[in-house]
Amino acid sequence: FRDNLQVDMALVMAEPEAAEANLIRALASQFADGSVPHGFRPLNRLKYSDKPAWILQSLPAILKETGNFALLETDVPYFESGESGTVMDHAVRAMRYLAQDTGNNGLCRQHHADWNDGLEATDEAGERESVFVTMQLCLGAQEIAELADEVGRGEIAEEARQIYNAFKDQLNKVAWDGEWYQRTICEDGYRIGSKEAEYGQIYLNPQSWAVLSGVA
Repeated sequence: FRDNLQVDMALVMAEPEAAEANLIRALASQFADGSVPHGFRPLNRLKYSDKPAWILQSLPAILKETGNFALLETDVPYFESGESGTVMDHAVRAMRYLAQDTGNNGLCRQHHADWNDGLEATDEAGERESVFVTMQLCLGAQEIAELADEVGRGEIAEEARQIYNAFKDQLNKVAWDGEWYQRTICEDGYRIGSKEAEYGQIYLNPQSWAVLSGVA
């Protein structure tokens, strides 16, 4: 799912109709609660936390390139559900899912893994929360707010900005390590990407996405 949407962000510059069609095909694999499978060609139900976040970046990226705002009104079914919704509805559900699927520290749950497959959860450390994916949500909420303003959906824009502000504050409260942002918070209290760790003290993604999202 993630790879297809990342490809669409580049493909739209050369083949915009193909990028739009591929986005719609991906959205048709989204569940009604806003979550998405790991893969849909073939179907892989493994849950990664970053997958829905890419909707929040790829859709605005496509629209910025094409100006085809009619795409937002395209009706797309939800997977294994009698429901359907517009493309805009699919994006909003992804944002709400990420904002509600949080752990004890108020950050997005990691589930199996996030963009870094090597950080998959272990039985010993328990559930994990992803600093990186929470930053993705922040960037995505900004993009959705801008998009909602553009198409006259003020209530969605306000909701997205509230999500952004809440998670930005929480990230700086629980994930800042004094000199950089940590990577992952484990249920047992262990912090991956911490200055207290012997190895792997600092990870790139939380630092770059802190800047991209304005969290830093």
